[in-house]
Amino acid sequence: GAGPVIQLKAENSSKVIEAVRAGAADIGYIETPVVPADLSSLPVAHDTIEVVVARKHPWAQKRGVALQELARTPLVLRELGSGTREAFEHALADAGYPRSAEPAAVLETTLGVRSAIISGLAPGPLSSLAVAQDIEAGRLCRVQVTSLSIQRPLTVIWAGKRLPRHVRPLFEGSLPRV
Repeated sequence: GAGPVIQLKAENSSKVIEAVRAGAADIGYIETPVVPADLSSLPVAHDTIEVVVARKHPWAQKRGVALQELARTPLVLRELGSGTREAFEHALADAGYPRSAEPAAVLETTLGVRSAIISGLAPGPLSSLAVAQDIEAGRLCRVQVTSLSIQRPLTVIWAGKRLPRHVRPLFEGSLPRV
């Protein structure tokens, strides 16, 4: 017979956590620096958050941007609850420069943020995985931010102690022996 049906739904990390807690999803992927203590988890990859700009933006030509300047610059951001935004804002605050500018725009998808940045609206933070092709093609430029490096885990989460049996084949070789 046919194997299990896999349905994918894209949501921000806080909504993924809610869905797993409520039993609406068997597993979820989150990008937050902190994993909820009431859920089981397994880091499956890592990425970085990078500040990017359109090719014509003045920062594209600069050798580096100071944290103070970044914190007071209106940026294109994901919505509250997004793992990307949470990791970015935590890193700025931890470095002593919490974001002080109102956002240039707040959008609910990575595609929306990428498009707004490419159009020249404002700089913004995005996953290195999400912008790799745009940087390679020259649509976006990576901005060197002085003293800022944001590494984050990409983590699969689930309720209960053991990963649900029907999704275990997705993680062959990654799971600790239990």
